[in-house]
Amino acid sequence: MTVRQFISCSKRRDALWMAAGFVLVLVIGDRLLDRVSLPQMHGSSNYTRWKWDLYEQSRLAPDVVFLGSSYGIFGINPALVNEEVRAATGRSISSLNLCAAGATVFGEYLLVRRIVESGRLPKLVYLGVSPRGTVEAIEPALVNSLRALGDGRDLPVAASVSPYLLREGLLTTLFASRRQWDDCRLMAERLTRGAPLDGNSRIRYDQKGWATWTGSRLPVGADPGLAGPRDAERRRPASIGAGNPSRQVLREAIRLLREAGVAVRLLEMRQRSTVAACRDPLRNPEYQALLGEVVSAMKVPVIRPPTALLTDADFFDTEHIDTNGAAKLSRWLASDVAAALQLGGNLCARQ
Repeated sequence: MTVRQFISCSKRRDALWMAAGFVLVLVIGDRLLDRVSLPQMHGSSNYTRWKWDLYEQSRLAPDVVFLGSSYGIFGINPALVNEEVRAATGRSISSLNLCAAGATVFGEYLLVRRIVESGRLPKLVYLGVSPRGTVEAIEPALVNSLRALGDGRDLPVAASVSPYLLREGLLTTLFASRRQWDDCRLMAERLTRGAPLDGNSRIRYDQKGWATWTGSRLPVGADPGLAGPRDAERRRPASIGAGNPSRQVLREAIRLLREAGVAVRLLEMRQRSTVAACRDPLRNPEYQALLGEVVSAMKVPVIRPPTALLTDADFFDTEHIDTNGAAKLSRWLASDVAAALQLGGNLCARQ
């Protein structure tokens, strides 16, 4: 071997060692960053992961789990549900609100899969359904679910929604800290615009996952999450009709729970009278068709609050229930929980 050949081989070896070292540093750094705890920002993937952490950290599996979007975050008070059930039946139950900001049925499915795979099973799960979470699948919300809870098994669904979501899913599969980088961007975006981060002056969370709005009532159409402009650019309805993956995803979530011996009910949240027709469960034909197909195929009950239960005064913005509305909804929901768990009692008399 000549001197020139030896030097050439040495350079190649050095280059390989440098590349291997770079990959090693990248992987280790990625895993370390994934353990960093960022603020529980409404609408971030770290927030979605925090919701799952609530379940993991509970000493025993809760009897009842509520899944859904921000409608349920503000609308369902688990502590009040527990209190009402105990007062009417004499039986103590535990419940947990795992609703996540902007969650679609895809996000609910990921949480369902986590719950089933954990082996710590509740007795009853409510899956929140709405036009926004089924026929209007917002890409940023799906991305948050992927980053927080997804893995390679979810890439086919991501691909069926959009190339953008598939790309984000691939990056999430390769790099666990993808959600952390994006949450850093979201936090910086809100700070530069002077928007307060959730968890300080506007939204309060308890340890059962219920949120209360502490600010003043918002103008009609305002978004409590104060999503960044990039999120607005990415909003895009999923393919409506037979190609909408929400049908298959919702059915799969129901199937997983039933096979695990968990009772399932769909919870449809009421909207303010001024909400746009596309967001109103009663005025969106695509949503009604999709829900009808799932209910018919899976024989699953749909729970709907009575029309007279909530008024427009019970909302702090166009779509989200305030504290008074949450008290009404939670008391009404307690009667259904007791009936589903066959606890007896007369909760209707306490409404």
